Amino acid sequence: MTDPRHRAAPLLKPREGMVVKTEDGKEFVILRFVGLMKVMAKELGTEELATLDLDELGFREVFRRGKKIKVAEQVNLDGVDSHDWEIAEHRRKILTQLLAMKTVSKEAREQACAELEISQATLYRLMHDLYETQLLSSLLPYRPSGGRGKNRLSDELEHVIQDGIKNYFLTGQKISKKALVEKIEADCAVAGIKPPAPNTIRSRIDEIEEKKRAKKRKGEAEARKFEANKTPGRGNKLPDADYPLAIAQMDHTLLDIIVVDDKYRKAIRRAWITVLIDCYSRVILGFYVSLDPPSSLSAGLCITSAILTKRRRLEQLGLTNQVDWPYYGVMDVVHMDNAKEFRGKLIEFGCKEHHIDAHFRPVKNPKYGAIIERFMGTLASKIKALPGATFSNPKERGEYDSEKTATMTLMELEAWLYLTIEKYHQEKHSTLGMPPAQKWKEGILGTKTKPGRGRPALVQDEEKLRIDLLPFQERVIHPEGVVIDRIVYFHDCLRPYVNIKDPKTKTSVYHRFGRDPRDISVLYFRDPIQKQYVRIPYADPSLPPGISQWEYDAAQRIQEDGGGRLEDTRAVMAIVLEQRRREQESAETTKKARQNMQRRAEHAKARDRRPAELPRASQVVPTSPPDAIAGYNPDEIFPIEEE
Repeated sequence: MTDPRHRAAPLLKPREGMVVKTEDGKEFVILRFVGLMKVMAKELGTEELATLDLDELGFREVFRRGKKIKVAEQVNLDGVDSHDWEIAEHRRKILTQLLAMKTVSKEAREQACAELEISQATLYRLMHDLYETQLLSSLLPYRPSGGRGKNRLSDELEHVIQDGIKNYFLTGQKISKKALVEKIEADCAVAGIKPPAPNTIRSRIDEIEEKKRAKKRKGEAEARKFEANKTPGRGNKLPDADYPLAIAQMDHTLLDIIVVDDKYRKAIRRAWITVLIDCYSRVILGFYVSLDPPSSLSAGLCITSAILTKRRRLEQLGLTNQVDWPYYGVMDVVHMDNAKEFRGKLIEFGCKEHHIDAHFRPVKNPKYGAIIERFMGTLASKIKALPGATFSNPKERGEYDSEKTATMTLMELEAWLYLTIEKYHQEKHSTLGMPPAQKWKEGILGTKTKPGRGRPALVQDEEKLRIDLLPFQERVIHPEGVVIDRIVYFHDCLRPYVNIKDPKTKTSVYHRFGRDPRDISVLYFRDPIQKQYVRIPYADPSLPPGISQWEYDAAQRIQEDGGGRLEDTRAVMAIVLEQRRREQESAETTKKARQNMQRRAEHAKARDRRPAELPRASQVVPTSPPDAIAGYNPDEIFPIEEE
């Protein structure tokens, strides 16, 4: 079984009381949220208040989902005095040291209790709370309150009740409330504390959302019976899309506009767009624009765009002060059509890796694609006003010369799309009766009559998310390395896995290697020992970097048509470089050459945005050469001669 700590890119759900760190290294504790993407925080040590952008913050550790801490929910953090914050910070420093130990000795526990002036029971509770929530506010000293609507139970007793509900009641064993009361009473006897009244335990159970209870006790199918919108077609609502990120729909289309290249600003071709829309609020979670036809790559990049915040991309486009886009997060379900680019290993692995349930829309059932298709129609109508628009058919276009009037580069078109969709978010939607932006906000924060789903968790390892959603292939690792498309890749980290066999079936073990079609010079290997991704470069360092899949495929066809050996990788790469040179010479006069040059330019931009190193990953350059490939002598392979 895969270690859960090394599955999906770690998610963190910011909460009041959590310690965060800014880019300049200062530490703050979150006091409250301001809108959807900002927090009011107090700096530790100076007590100064500051408003911080949520997606610019770093977090001390990956958030671990656990029980809700009552102190974080019931205490007004603005009203906590500095002395209590100092106590909590002092507790955190000592408890963090204990949590880092493999085994906590009796002496270490006694010393911590003496220094913190608490009992061993309180020590265990505080360690548990800090580990489960990472909230500094969970370590605030308990102040008994009482009164109507307040919790009169001790921290220790509340802890026993919540643990009992989690470990006994919210399980597939489906014990009764009466049985739970008996188990909690037994736990209290062991702990030496007076048990709560049975009605207190029952009231704690009643506080749990029915859907959550059903999911934990009876499974996902039973939980879906509690969704609000269960009737198809009623009020144009999609079944089960009753909160943000419950269901998203993805589709792609060829935009009715011709773009120009970056260098000569001459017409090249129409661009493709892949869009992901939130079915509850109708906001656009993410989109991806490209000159490349739809593929598993564009689907993966669109999902990545939807899950991540858009701050960095808006900065790159110069739109930080013009566009507000607080729409992000991992969706529960994504609906896609049955096109082959959406079906495949990317969806099979990438969505499962990040706990996304991928559904393929039934053929000839427009209900399951109506929301995204309606938006695509809205977008198409707005594009008609742009220079270079091709319109939907020749009759509508008339004598309008789309190529001569085209002025937008692909990046400029992307910026226009952000601005246009931002306007769409703020306009009243006829089905919703309100703007999509308002519907999203209500779904996240809640209203007077309906609770919100809460702010989506933030992905902490963005590069892992991107790699997880890349196309991948499975290969056996040989002594010479890994071979894909007749290209050999090698890194020392592969050596422990050379020709290993499954101990049960005695067959060769296949390993997963991600590869970005925009740059096939590296593979991405999830090292089971290091528990991290490693870039696997060419085994032959003389091969050129930054080669796209489509360039390599075209060069292979030329090599094969000329009677050359496809195994001669250096010769194939030489053809790639020669084709680039010829296209460079004819780019000003030939549209096809400009198309290819711009595709390469867009792929290069993507490579430039890639981190120089993977998070916690090895260097790209192999530390030693791979074993020799049988029958392969690089000295006998020469580049083709120029005419």
